[in-house]
Amino acid sequence: MLPLRVEGGRRVYLSALAPAAVQEDGLFGVVWPHGRDRAIHGGALRLGGAVHARGLAVHSAARLRWDLAGAYVRLRAAVGICDSVAPEGDCVAVLRGDGRELWRARVRGGEAVRRLDLDLAGIAARDVPGTFGVTNDLVVQGK
Repeated sequence: MLPLRVEGGRRVYLSALAPAAVQEDGLFGVVWPHGRDRAIHGGALRLGGAVHARGLAVHSAARLRWDLAGAYVRLRAAVGICDSVAPEGDCVAVLRGDGRELWRARVRGGEAVRRLDLDLAGIAARDVPGTFGVTNDLVVQGK
């Protein structure tokens, strides 16, 4: 048996939208480009012991920005350190919208996956900046 998922036109995965701007700075000069619907190393997105078909993986000090034009009302996401580097991962994850901070947390490998449900009503642009930590393979599996 295969799982069946029926989705109406109201749900949009952030990973399905191309970022309007990307800035990725590597630790010690090594840049690992973000992954859309894949891990940074190219494999499956694994978070909290589960494989996710959709999501974003971001490494090191990266900033991704999407122009949302106020068209979206919620961000629901699971956030954590990719299983492939846990328990080593450690970073500060920040989500910003229209220049204001919407969410911030220190995220460490081996911790429980964090569930987000953020109000985006009226937000025109959203940033996903990261900061340097010990090892940063941050996965955001969201819709």
